[in-house]
Amino acid sequence: MAGRSEVRRWQSEGLPPDPYSTENAILVKNGRRWPLLIDPHDQAYNWIRQMEGKKLRQVLASDPGYMKTLENAIRLGEPILLQDVSEDLDPSLKPVLGKEIHSRAGQDFIQLGDSEIVYNQNFRLYMSTQNHSPHFLPAVCIMVTVISFTVTFKGLQDQLLSSVVTHEQPHLELQRNDLLENISSDLSTLRDLEERSLTLLQKTEGHLLDDEDLIDTL
Repeated sequence: MAGRSEVRRWQSEGLPPDPYSTENAILVKNGRRWPLLIDPHDQAYNWIRQMEGKKLRQVLASDPGYMKTLENAIRLGEPILLQDVSEDLDPSLKPVLGKEIHSRAGQDFIQLGDSEIVYNQNFRLYMSTQNHSPHFLPAVCIMVTVISFTVTFKGLQDQLLSSVVTHEQPHLELQRNDLLENISSDLSTLRDLEERSLTLLQKTEGHLLDDEDLIDTL
């Protein structure tokens, strides 16, 4: 999980200094699935663009040639931001979203359409939409981590409060950040356990109490 120095680095790269944004950033960085960001105010975009720097590839989901850009990013292990995705994701993305990677002779590969390409483990995928209230189908939600960066009134209050406290009492802001990171870390762990519990419940055969892995997770 993220430490204080890492969170402060994210904030220096444009992440808003409020607990909601910190929790979102931890999910982006540590989630098992690729993040799909609801970002009507470009807060996630500004952070990701500064964090990833010049290597970040940006492409619109409406661009007919975006899959070629995606393939190159996978081969080279570079980050890519797929912008303005629709509520019904392109089926061609399924192998990438499902991380359907296989190894052969010590090399990782992924099948995209008719092509098998080398998969570089440094590859990172971000997806975003500026639609403030998208309705993603369940089939989409189980393949990605949907994270809302929509600015709320409470979020704006926290951002303004953080700016004032940082200026007037910087030591109090450091203590506050520590508390927020602990809370966000615990929430992220809780979400992972909930997802794992649901997955195990779907796979369990027979009596639930006989599944030790499920019991330990619960």
